[in-house]
Amino acid sequence: MDCVCPERNNFIYLRKNYVLLFIPEDHPAYFFINITSYLIEIVFSSRALTVISDRKEDSRRWMYSLMWNHIEELEGSEERIILPIDDITSPIDKQPLRIYLPLLTNCTNAKKTSLAPHPVYIGRVFTHLNIEDVSQDALVKDKTSFVINKNISDFVLKRNITRLFFARSLKNYYGETFGLYGKGWSNYGLQSERLGMLKHKRHNVYSQGGICVDFLSQHGNNCLYERTIDIINSGAILVQRKSYDSEHVFGKEFSDKLCWDSLEELIDIIDSIMNNGLEYYSHLLSLGKSNIKIYQEKRNSECVEKCISRLSTEK
Repeated sequence: MDCVCPERNNFIYLRKNYVLLFIPEDHPAYFFINITSYLIEIVFSSRALTVISDRKEDSRRWMYSLMWNHIEELEGSEERIILPIDDITSPIDKQPLRIYLPLLTNCTNAKKTSLAPHPVYIGRVFTHLNIEDVSQDALVKDKTSFVINKNISDFVLKRNITRLFFARSLKNYYGETFGLYGKGWSNYGLQSERLGMLKHKRHNVYSQGGICVDFLSQHGNNCLYERTIDIINSGAILVQRKSYDSEHVFGKEFSDKLCWDSLEELIDIIDSIMNNGLEYYSHLLSLGKSNIKIYQEKRNSECVEKCISRLSTEK
């Protein structure tokens, strides 16, 4: 649920051009919400409703399948798949339907909860990486432009190597001040903590740290995806590796001041936030969030419209 909905126990979200109704199968409210969706379908004769599941499409109930990670998870038709990130196996004009989740929500500023701002990162890393590959040179191979790579495993491996490079470098520079969370880090002698999958625990770490670094997804290069939105929803400051669409999504000012291409730039940004305080960046954070909201609403509306249009054409 928390991968889709920004608020716990809230299943309905009204947006300008669409309404998100979440139907959780393992929740006590499932029966009521499911019946409600059926009534909506009857009232609108299915012309204004698209049902999306995280499983293979089923013509009896849902028509589209949401795959969380990459195209290789596909179980059904490519025409019925929706991804939250780039499909790196396809050119930019041949991308599957795209939806950006979880939804953005109003949030408190991290300055209210972070008494001692410090950098944090939550994510896992492969445990079998060749340590000799973990160097500055790895950044040349792991490009953040829009790439086409039919070998997803190759892309993921390169991203894990740079992920380890950045995390190890930040640990060496900041020591215990850098909060590292997730699986695999101890294999490389890096002190870290395990959080599990509960989203509210991650939000607490983000908001208490206040400075949240992101090395991009291990499955794609688009800047807006689940971790990015989680950080923004927590009220913390996102400090992300610059991607091909960073400026388009976040805006030029946010991209110039809080996105980075090198380790040196990353450290400069973190040091600046720690020295100036979170309040100093409140305007930039608000501006970035406003741009993200506009982008997410536009792209999600386009996805919903395309889903309904395709179903209407098939009738």
